[in-house]
Amino acid sequence: MLGGDPKTSAYITLEIDHVDLSGYTNTAFNFEVEITPVDGVEDPALLENIKGKGGQGVILASKPSEEIKDWGQEAAGYYNIKKLDWKFGKHVYSVATSSMNNLDKVDWSDIVTCRMYIYNDVTTLGKINVKFTDFYFTGDIVRDYDDGDDTVGIEDTFIDAESEVTVYNLNGIRVYCGVLSEAVLPHGIYVGVSGRKVSKIIL
Repeated sequence: MLGGDPKTSAYITLEIDHVDLSGYTNTAFNFEVEITPVDGVEDPALLENIKGKGGQGVILASKPSEEIKDWGQEAAGYYNIKKLDWKFGKHVYSVATSSMNNLDKVDWSDIVTCRMYIYNDVTTLGKINVKFTDFYFTGDIVRDYDDGDDTVGIEDTFIDAESEVTVYNLNGIRVYCGVLSEAVLPHGIYVGVSGRKVSKIIL
């Protein structure tokens, strides 16, 4: 659900399909935002407005949005995104779930709602366009790896090599989408996501 007065705020509330993060470590909520100046002039001062007054945050909840009356810090896992390194253009921003407030408010085995929002006043946020364009979770499966094994190939028992998969580099940038066995990428370590399964992949 998109919302907000376009001159003063931007937010999106998403109902998601029971994401289970309980079997992962180093989990993060990643979201893509496109920021453009209304007059076309990329004045750095406009980005400072996002970090100033008003509310900027990410919320993850284990309840559907209609059951949550208060979207404040008492309702769910919350992170103030003012402190992120905001930039003009389209960029992916990442919030570690371990850094969120009120971790005990969330059943991390059943995430069903997330919300991203930015709001300020017409004199500041009204000078830039803010658009949320994508989001995804990343994390490491609780699994031991042999660091001495430098074999190049798909190292995976959780995602089948013939599965459709989205591959991200360690900076959270999406670098491939398709059948895993057909991925042609520089040698390195990646994160593969297939449905609700996330695995470390060595190519």
